[in-house]
Amino acid sequence: RDKLPDGPGWKAQRNRALIATVLGGGLKVAAVLEMREGWIEPKQPDGSLYIEVHQVGAGRRHRTRVAAWAAAVLVGWVEARAEFGLPGELVFPASTIGGTLHKSTVYRQVAAVLAEAGVDPDVIKRRGARTLRNTYAMRELSEGQSLELVGEYLGLRTDRSVEYYEEQLKRKQKQ
Repeated sequence: RDKLPDGPGWKAQRNRALIATVLGGGLKVAAVLEMREGWIEPKQPDGSLYIEVHQVGAGRRHRTRVAAWAAAVLVGWVEARAEFGLPGELVFPASTIGGTLHKSTVYRQVAAVLAEAGVDPDVIKRRGARTLRNTYAMRELSEGQSLELVGEYLGLRTDRSVEYYEEQLKRKQKQ
């Protein structure tokens, strides 16, 4: 979390919020690229918030919980986005005139954060947003969330898909 990109420009703020949202909310790249302001629900008493993720691509409509630390970054970005006067409803526009980000932008931003954080590329070879999504799932399970709830947060269709994360967590705990 301390290694998220930061800076005075709107793109740096957008990128910081984008990465925080993926890591803190477990969103797929397709969902975060299509995310609209209307999907974001009010903050909860604990500082977290929910996002009503609409069906994007092969995914399904579902609701995810964004951790309090990431919710703060996301809400800050939405407020800054309004101050910058960025048009449209996309939370993470490609430019000051709008448009959808390309998925390679997300990949580059995640790879830069992982490099800045000192994550060894030989240990974690995949450097994309899927790594952050997997981290989200493992963290939720390690904090005691049920398989069913984590599956809902991730928008997974079957319990078998979530069981993979449970197996990984058990393997990690044995080490």
